[in-house]
Amino acid sequence: MFVQKNQNKYNEIEEAIASGDTILAHRLSHSLKGNAGHIEKFALQEIAELVEKLLKTGSSVPKEVLERLEAELSFVLAELKPLYEKSQKNIKPLDSRQVLVLFEKLLHKLEHLDPGCLDLVDELRTVPGTEKLVEQIEELNLRAAHKILLELKRASG
Repeated sequence: MFVQKNQNKYNEIEEAIASGDTILAHRLSHSLKGNAGHIEKFALQEIAELVEKLLKTGSSVPKEVLERLEAELSFVLAELKPLYEKSQKNIKPLDSRQVLVLFEKLLHKLEHLDPGCLDLVDELRTVPGTEKLVEQIEELNLRAAHKILLELKRASG
């Protein structure tokens, strides 16, 4: 999940800074900091936190800090990419009955605001039309994910 979600994160942060959108750059670096912490990549978490703090205070982000962020993120992505590719090969599409079962499991977790719903993301990715749902779950915006899931269930009959 980290690889898929963060493979372009450095470019997104750099582009936001270059365009003067410090609010977006701050949000992106905050998200990267949290994601790095979840997988215990503390060097990346630390540099992302520094970028976040600089942006929050309105300071410019020195080139050296951005270079360190890029290097740390590249290192973590290179380390995790083989695991990500292996996991993607093992994912098989679900039939309609399996989708309904998955939606019910997810509904239960979302109703209880259970972050364990992250465990279902890989399966959800195999279901067409769940991209926004997956995004909300990964952002831990579980109330929004719940609403999207209810809409998907209604649409699927």
